[in-house]
Amino acid sequence: MLGAFQNVADALRALEFDATALETQATAEALARQTLDPIYADFSLPQQQLAGLQVGQVVNLAVDTFPDQTYTGKINAISPKVDATTRNVQVEATIANPKQNLLPGMFATVKSDIGSS
Repeated sequence: MLGAFQNVADALRALEFDATALETQATAEALARQTLDPIYADFSLPQQQLAGLQVGQVVNLAVDTFPDQTYTGKINAISPKVDATTRNVQVEATIANPKQNLLPGMFATVKSDIGSS
């Protein structure tokens, strides 16, 4: 009977190792997909501005870290769903970031002329 427990314990250790390896691989793949140039800016706008938004529309982004720098990009996705609680729509823009000053998670102010492309 002791031999069976040793086998189960060995099997559990092997399974635990495999799960850790898979998790590490998934994390590495997620990091590899996260590019810095271009960088993606996700933001939300009130539903009232939805009619003036379109894919390809120019946006300007600013961060407090570099107050004299403006980054330009374009809207590449507009969510087809309005949040029922906030009445906001999610928008994603692709921003040129050749010096890689912008980093994921930074707070930014995004500006766009609603209704123009």
